[in-house]
Amino acid sequence: MATFFIDKFPAAFGGYATYLNSKEVSSEDAYIRIDHANSITYDFGAEAKHAQTFAPFQAGVLESFNKDTEAESAIHLLNLLMD
Repeated sequence: MATFFIDKFPAAFGGYATYLNSKEVSSEDAYIRIDHANSITYDFGAEAKHAQTFAPFQAGVLESFNKDTEAESAIHLLNLLMD
């Protein structure tokens, strides 16, 4: 479920997610599981309007990575989508 919200939801608007792990390895260079990611950025290419719209979403996703438990992270993501 988290993959849908974090990765696939922005993809529906043309966004491509890039993850970094604690070793600064990018998901463009290696497979990185969402639960091992430390940061995420969304690239919308020429769609600047979508990039601006998703900036708060990206910040919220980053905040969800810092929650203590998976349940807290999931609740945070659901609240983010409801907003």
